[in-house]
Amino acid sequence: MGAGALLSGVIAAGLPLAWPRATIAPLLVVAGLLTGASFPSIAALAGAAGERAGAGRGFAADEAGAASAALVVGLLLMPWAGMRWAALALAVLQLAAAIALVLAERRALR
Repeated sequence: MGAGALLSGVIAAGLPLAWPRATIAPLLVVAGLLTGASFPSIAALAGAAGERAGAGRGFAADEAGAASAALVVGLLLMPWAGMRWAALALAVLQLAAAIALVLAERRALR
């Protein structure tokens, strides 16, 4: 999650706007890798009833969140705030999600 926030910060800094052909495809690959890397942790946290239930809940939450975010960011945030401010807002949300995951894991370990 922290790496995702860093990735959004890179986007907010304007790197893809300065060199779109060289950066957009690699940034999409990195974003996909980061999503895949975070999935097992999310599934484990969501799976108090078992591994399969956690994987299903984690996948459903990921898809629902992606669809909702695409609509809100694409239709409202980017047209209103622009690409850089939208990416910065996403970085802040990702940092908040990372903190929430760390706190949830600490509670689960107690």
